[in-house]
Amino acid sequence: MVKIPDVLGMKMPAAASLLEAAGVSYTTEFLRPLRRPVENGVPRVVKQIEKPDGTVHLSVCDVQDI
Repeated sequence: MVKIPDVLGMKMPAAASLLEAAGVSYTTEFLRPLRRPVENGVPRVVKQIEKPDGTVHLSVCDVQDI
């Protein structure tokens, strides 16, 4: 059984690299901010759900990078 890394809060490219290195398959869902769109936002993982089949579903949203 593969240990699934915690990628919550990570920038999406880094999260994808970490999951791929661990051999974990994942799907992504891109969300829009609830209020106005973020200018120069960075896609970050805002939700991570581990599925019973060993895959991961990631919700990704543009977040203001400070």
